[in-house]
Amino acid sequence: MDQPEIVVHNIPRIEVFQVADHELDRIEEYGKNLANEFAAMLSFGSICVTLLVSIAAGQFSGLATGLFFSGAGVSAVATLYLLVRWRRNRKRVADVIGSIRDRRTDPQSNPPTPGNILT
Repeated sequence: MDQPEIVVHNIPRIEVFQVADHELDRIEEYGKNLANEFAAMLSFGSICVTLLVSIAAGQFSGLATGLFFSGAGVSAVATLYLLVRWRRNRKRVADVIGSIRDRRTDPQSNPPTPGNILT
């Protein structure tokens, strides 16, 4: 039976950072909804633009125009709220990651041996 060929590539450098549990909790708390907030912000922004273009391009009765403006206003407020929230949470995640990276020290030469590898 033929044995599979195993190819091992050299990894020139691995950096390990110590991270506290509270830092992981903060990253999880602030970062878990970033993608959803961004997607919702884009959706509300698209709705707002669509309604404003419809008002500009079409001729509607007073009631319909009022409803279109109301919808555009609500969408604009929701877009701005989600934009502020998304930017704030993105900054918080970046701050936590920055504080972890700031702990970087001079490299210590400590080659792994079977005795000092934690499993």
